[in-house]
Amino acid sequence: MGNQSVDPGVLPLLTILAMAAFLPVSEIAQVGRQLADTMGATRRVYALDNETAEVTDGPGPQLAEPSAEITLSKVGFHYPGRARQVFEDIGFTIPAGKT
Repeated sequence: MGNQSVDPGVLPLLTILAMAAFLPVSEIAQVGRQLADTMGATRRVYALDNETAEVTDGPGPQLAEPSAEITLSKVGFHYPGRARQVFEDIGFTIPAGKT
């Protein structure tokens, strides 16, 4: 046989064809990794969903006995930027335990 050689202009084409031949294999590997990640996440969610919740309610709020009243006297109010008073010299008492 004689001297067999590849034309230098064809060499880049052969390189691209060789790389393209392995592209589907690399995509299959990537899909496999994504599937493994998805299965792992699904297992974690399933395990969390099947956990037993051992939380019990407490006795509820313990209300203290009201012991103080609030007294306001000579209270006034006006809206910002307005000179006219809406309330002037108002006074009242709020008994303990009331609003």
